[in-house]
Amino acid sequence: MIATTINRSRQFPKIFASVRTRVLMGCLLLMSFSALASTVCIRHLLYVNLEDRIEKELQRVSGEFIKHTREPKLKIDLTATKYSADLFESFVEREAVYDKYYLLLVDGRVYQTSNRQLISGFRFDRATIDLLSKLAQHQAEEIELSPTSIIYYHAMPIDLSGQKGVFVAMFDGTGECEEINQAMMVIIGVNFGVFTISAIAAGLDTKRILQPLQLLIDATRKMTDTDLSERIPVRGNDEIADLTLTFNEMLDRLQTSFKSQKEFFNHAGHELRTPLTIIRVNLEMLSEDPQERQETIALVTDELDRMNRYVNDMILLAKSEQPDFLILETVNLYDFTKEIYIKVTALGDRNWQLQHIGKGNMVGDRHRLTQVIMNLAQNAVQQTNSGDRIVIGSVMKNGKARFWVRDTGPGIDPLLHQIIFDRFIRYPDARRRFEGMGLGLAIVKAIVEAHGGRIHLVSELERGSKFTVQIPIDPPQAVLQHSK
Repeated sequence: MIATTINRSRQFPKIFASVRTRVLMGCLLLMSFSALASTVCIRHLLYVNLEDRIEKELQRVSGEFIKHTREPKLKIDLTATKYSADLFESFVEREAVYDKYYLLLVDGRVYQTSNRQLISGFRFDRATIDLLSKLAQHQAEEIELSPTSIIYYHAMPIDLSGQKGVFVAMFDGTGECEEINQAMMVIIGVNFGVFTISAIAAGLDTKRILQPLQLLIDATRKMTDTDLSERIPVRGNDEIADLTLTFNEMLDRLQTSFKSQKEFFNHAGHELRTPLTIIRVNLEMLSEDPQERQETIALVTDELDRMNRYVNDMILLAKSEQPDFLILETVNLYDFTKEIYIKVTALGDRNWQLQHIGKGNMVGDRHRLTQVIMNLAQNAVQQTNSGDRIVIGSVMKNGKARFWVRDTGPGIDPLLHQIIFDRFIRYPDARRRFEGMGLGLAIVKAIVEAHGGRIHLVSELERGSKFTVQIPIDPPQAVLQHSK
């Protein structure tokens, strides 16, 4: 029971901390803010538009009343009650609208109104009437009787044949306000419906978009150090698809690396088992005879030396992936080629030839590059017989230094060209006995690639082989990061 409670307490905050929940909540908050802001703005704009429209209409009505008083047929004595009333009533009949009301003030008192009951719930008090009677210019105001009832009026002073009058045009905005409020209720309802549909769509879309991340998590949980075969299907061409593709590529590299390491250790164990067995058998059968004892010690020492070479080669391959594998320096190609030629001639009784010597400087690891050429030359010696021709040379062209080693041996089967540089690959020739574990060309390839270069093989059966190494004279940035 306690464990269940703890698990639930851990899962509860995890739900709200998930990417999907945070993205969805962000979308919902944004939509809520947009809906609220748009509703407020629409209401404000509707009321501003209403006020502007009413203001223009009231100004028009006041102007029409002034024109009405100036018509020739109405040039009457406005001090007479009957004619003043006729003037006002004739205008009211012409401009009568159910939501407009007109008021005429003469000498500080209400002289005439358009309706017996002006507007329900509204009365001009004495102070307002006195204030309007003293107007020297037109005045526009609004009076809010309630949140849904607003009165707009426009007062304009007029001259009534020596008497001071004020014409007041009023508009009852209650109906207009109610229409706006009804429209706002419709807008709110529509916004709520749109928000609900958008929230559902956002939830489904968020789940769809983030589904590759869940697949990524599930695939990671299924992986073990012995099974990296799980892959995630790539859908679309967005950032999530790029992440999925990158993850799958990483798995490919890891799987290749693990497979290579497994094969490496299997081959290493197999190769080291033979000299260990030889050493053990000879030590167990060690004779008391001094001569046989000396022969056994020599054999054991030879096997130990061979094992030491194996271990050194494996250490070298492991170091080739480390950032301090290379020690770069400026190498003069002419001097370097001559030094290499002198060294390779000591590898065996062959017809050694120096075909060409390049001139110029390059940046590289002199010791590692020497190891490359020596390994290729040693391989050529093993492929040839005494007196056979082996040619080496160098050239600098197009920003690259090229070295080559060509022999006149039996050549290499074209089917082996793609794997000849892999680890523990040895040429299957029963006529020859090759020393080593098949790491020589793998070491050559590792050193060349660490310099940012490449190695190329051209070989024909019974016509010999040619290995060409190409190294950039100015190492790229990746090589500089790979060196001391």
